[in-house]
Amino acid sequence: MLSLARDMIKNLLLSPSAETLSHRIEETFNYFTSLFLEEKTKVLLDPTYSFHRAQSIISDMFISLVPTMLPKLFYSIIIQSKITKIVKKYGFSDQEIQAMWINRPENLASQMNHMTMRISILLHRLAESDESIHVQIEELINSKDNDGVRSFIAKCASSEDETCHSFAKEWEVFMERFGRRGPMELDVATPRYENRPVLILTMAWNLDSTGYKDEEAGCREREEATKRVLEKLNWFDRWRVKRKLPVAQCLMMYREHPKYMMITMMGYLRSLIVENGKRLKEKRLIDNEEDAFFLTSEEMLGYEDGTMNGSEFKRLVEERRKENESAHEKQFPRVIFGPEGVMKMVSNKTIRELDNLPLNVLKGMPTSAGVVEGRAVVATDPDTTVLTKGDILVAKATDPGWTPLFVPAAGVAIEIGGPLTHGSVVAREMGIPCVVSVMDLTKKLKTGMRIRVDGNKGTIEILE
Repeated sequence: MLSLARDMIKNLLLSPSAETLSHRIEETFNYFTSLFLEEKTKVLLDPTYSFHRAQSIISDMFISLVPTMLPKLFYSIIIQSKITKIVKKYGFSDQEIQAMWINRPENLASQMNHMTMRISILLHRLAESDESIHVQIEELINSKDNDGVRSFIAKCASSEDETCHSFAKEWEVFMERFGRRGPMELDVATPRYENRPVLILTMAWNLDSTGYKDEEAGCREREEATKRVLEKLNWFDRWRVKRKLPVAQCLMMYREHPKYMMITMMGYLRSLIVENGKRLKEKRLIDNEEDAFFLTSEEMLGYEDGTMNGSEFKRLVEERRKENESAHEKQFPRVIFGPEGVMKMVSNKTIRELDNLPLNVLKGMPTSAGVVEGRAVVATDPDTTVLTKGDILVAKATDPGWTPLFVPAAGVAIEIGGPLTHGSVVAREMGIPCVVSVMDLTKKLKTGMRIRVDGNKGTIEILE
C-alpha cells in the first residue's frame, strides 16, 4: 500500500507525459502476458507442474501489477476530471466531453469488438456465396459442435478462396488474442472461447453489421469532437486541454489491460486445474476432469503434498455441485452493508424515487449520457442474442462476453450494476446512452417494445 501511495503522489508531482505512461503500461503488459502464456504451455507439457509454482507466479504478478498499473490509470482519471471542469464552463454536455477520449484503437475491448464484427462480415459473405456453407454454419451452431467448428476453420484456412482464407486468418488472430476470454470469464471454472469456439461462431452469425463503423471511422469521430470543443475555448484553456488530452486518453487506451492480464492469469490457472483434473480422473478420485473445479486450492495442494489421499473428493464434489445449482436460483441483493452483512434489494432513496413515477417509466442510475429511442431486445445469453442496428440491449447483467453486442446497440439498459460495472464503462467508451440498476427490468420489458433510454436522468420509458 505504501508503494502504491508513493507512486500515485509521484505521478501527481512529476506530471508524466502520455508517452511515458504508455511505455510503462505496455512494458508491464507485455511482460506478464508473455510470462503467463509461457507458463500455460509448460502446464500442458509437464505432468509434474506444481500448484505451488502457480501460486508463486500469481502472487508475484499481483505484487508487481497493482503498483505499476493503477497509479498511472488513476492519474489519467484526475486529468480527465480537470479537462471536464475546464470544458464544462463553455456549456458542453458530458456526452460531448466524453467523445474526446472514446474510440481509442488501443483499447482491448474495442479491438475485440472490431475483430468480432470483421469475423461476422466475412462469415456472412461466405454464407451468401455458397448455400452449402450457409447450411453447415447453422448445423454447427444448432448442434453446438466445437470440434466441427475447428474443422470448419481448418478447412477455410487451407482453401484457395480469398474470402475463406481471410475469414480463417481473422478467426486465428482473434483466438490468439481473445480466445482466453468468454462469458463469466472471472470464474475460472467457466470454459473460454478457445474451449468453446462455437460461442464465437454463434455470436458472429447473429451480429448485424448494418451501419458498422470501423476503427478509422471511430478515430475520425473522436478527432472531429475534439476539434468542435477546442474551437470554442479561449487560447489559454485550449492550450491547457490540448497539452493534457493525450494523458486523459490513456485511461480509455489502457483501462482493459489490467483485467486482460487477470484473464490471461485465469486461463493459465484453468489449464493447470484441468490437467490436475485429468490426473485425478485417471486415478478414479473424481468422475470428470471438470469436477476439479469443485475442489479448493488447499485440497489440491494437500493432494500434491501427500497430506490428503483424495478419498473424499467425489463426496465433496457432489455436495458442492448441489450448492452451486441452488445458488443459481437465488436473487442477488442490490446492496450489502454493515459488519453484519445486511442485504437489501433496493436503497431507501430509490424507493422514494419510485413512488410518483408513471407506470410506463422505470427509474435507474444514469451511467452514460444521451437519450435514445429504439426497439428493446431483452437478452439472457450473449451468444444467441440477435441485435440489429438501432436496437436497445436490455440485460440483467453483462461482462466482456457481451461486449460485441454493444457495437450495433443504440443504447443499453441493465438491471444490475453501477457506474463502474462492465456495461456502464463500455457504453461510455462507445458513446451510447446507458441506464443501470433498474428494479425488475428484465421482467417488465419484453423484446419488441419501443422504449426510450435517458442516460442523463436515469429513466427508461416504455413508449409502445
